[in-house]
Amino acid sequence: GGLSSTRAGVSFANALAFAAPARLWGVSALELLMLHARELTQRPVCSMRPAQGGLAFWALYEGRRMVASGCERPELVLPRITADHGAVALAGPLPRLRLAPETLNGVEPLEIDPPALRHFAQATRRVPVRVGATEILEPITGPEALAAG
Repeated sequence: GGLSSTRAGVSFANALAFAAPARLWGVSALELLMLHARELTQRPVCSMRPAQGGLAFWALYEGRRMVASGCERPELVLPRITADHGAVALAGPLPRLRLAPETLNGVEPLEIDPPALRHFAQATRRVPVRVGATEILEPITGPEALAAG
């Protein structure tokens, strides 16, 4: 979801974990998109989710390994990815990305929104941040956090 929705959801999960007490594990939405896309294609997968201001969070996967990631305008990153890696699959909520048709040259579009729940068990767990004796999930809300993950 959007920044406010993501922060609200993470805050709610943190509150439940404090009250339960329960362990929290974060997973990347981009990785979940890739895991779902793996069932549909053998091509390298570029997972993409919309961000603010016409930007998109993206990650490129070869097999199940992330080889590049960032946050930029889709119409700038997709031509670069296809030039460097050949034909790729693009997985994500495609209508929300508002891609021009010429942006999809060399791209196999895979409308996935949301990824299937069964993929959560396959995703790489992100360890919560420790603040004193408390573990807190931090949402990815900028390109710096995406690179740090």
